Amino acid sequence: MTRTRKDYLDLLQETIDYYSVNPEKRRATSSDDFLCVYKTADNKRCAIGRLIKEEYINDAAKFKGDILDLSNSKHVDQHIDELFKEKYQGFDIDFYYRLQKLHDSSNYWNENGLTIEGKSYSDDIKGDVDDIISESF
Repeated sequence: MTRTRKDYLDLLQETIDYYSVNPEKRRATSSDDFLCVYKTADNKRCAIGRLIKEEYINDAAKFKGDILDLSNSKHVDQHIDELFKEKYQGFDIDFYYRLQKLHDSSNYWNENGLTIEGKSYSDDIKGDVDDIISESF
């Protein structure tokens, strides 16, 4: 599946909107409140965890590491794209990583949504979308 610039920008905005509405949803952390996890015991999910299909989320929840690590781990027996719900397949892994980084950084969020730093980082992602798309071919 080939993704367009609009697809990338829409997913970025969807992620920002999702975590801006209810900041409590944003941090899906491990019980020690240190590591971000894909899914917590109370079903909170990180930016990548919410994109993962139900049949894979429990295995992914056991994994500690970013999307790049997950894609190379024993938890992924197939192409990383197959972990995602169909709606979220076909994006470059660097883009998923950047979504995860945006989500994970406490400097990028406050109770009202994105901070100035977060807005700047999301603008950087928007500016890099064309490069991300061209590098994935």
